[in-house]
Amino acid sequence: MKGVSTIIATLMILVIVLALGGLAYTFISGTTTQRIAVILEVDASITQCDATTDVITIGVRNSGTSSLPLSSVIITGANSTGGVIPSVSCSATGTLAAGGRATCDNTVTGSDGNNNIIVSAGGSSASGVVFCI
Repeated sequence: MKGVSTIIATLMILVIVLALGGLAYTFISGTTTQRIAVILEVDASITQCDATTDVITIGVRNSGTSSLPLSSVIITGANSTGGVIPSVSCSATGTLAAGGRATCDNTVTGSDGNNNIIVSAGGSSASGVVFCI
């Protein structure tokens, strides 16, 4: 009985290697795809509280890859006394681009102490703490 010829064996190994390479490519490309979404963050470098009026100016950053209208950004939270900060839309107009920043002015009023702020839009949400004196 004769064995498999060297040419057939080489072709079989080549097919197996190509199949494994295809599987590896499919796996790697599926796990390293770029994030395509809106990813909101409360931008601490912009966020502040007015010492006289306790009006909180909220900085929002979109570190995702999709833009969204600023009017769709909803801000809510709880003030330092445990009261609810009513939900409001961001007062800024225009679009929050991917990788962009915006400031939502005069949108919420906190109270003295730590105010927990929640920002949400486009299926993403973020929270931050703003201190008012």
